[in-house]
Amino acid sequence: DSDGADLDAGDVDVGAVVLTAGVDIVSAETFEAPRVLSSTGDTQSNSLNDDDVLTGTGDRNVLNLTFVNDSLTGDRNINPTLNNVQEINVDVRADAGSFFTDDPTLDLQDSSGVEEINVTGIDDFVNFTVDNIQAQPDGDTDPNTWELSITESNADNGSVSFLFDEDALEGDADVVNLTLGDAEL
Repeated sequence: DSDGADLDAGDVDVGAVVLTAGVDIVSAETFEAPRVLSSTGDTQSNSLNDDDVLTGTGDRNVLNLTFVNDSLTGDRNINPTLNNVQEINVDVRADAGSFFTDDPTLDLQDSSGVEEINVTGIDDFVNFTVDNIQAQPDGDTDPNTWELSITESNADNGSVSFLFDEDALEGDADVVNLTLGDAEL
């Protein structure tokens, strides 16, 4: 990485596009958004940012996101543009907000095509929000169906909120399925 930062890539899909700490305008079937560590390893930032534009090129496109406390920008509300990305997997590694900071939020107001959102890793006092989930594009499933899940989150005093845009659930037959697995929230 040209800015001296290292990606904490973990189990990154080899064929995936790996996002950087900078602006990413990319197309792929799989997007990996790991945390970015400074060259000294003492600061971290999110590789998914407000200015990123990700466009899915396949039939089932996936974003794998590690959401951290961004020590470089302090931004706890990420609002990317996602086009034709059906599945979002979020590993929340952010600490709880305080009176002076916002809770971590993934804002999907500029995203289309999302059908499945999986959240894991909620810690004590973390209140994670997926905000502005949009209606699915015409021609997709009718009625709209969303698959949501919360797993591996053992924080009795933490929470996850899935908030939909007011137009997203206007159909009489729209369906939201929520799956919980090892989730004590």
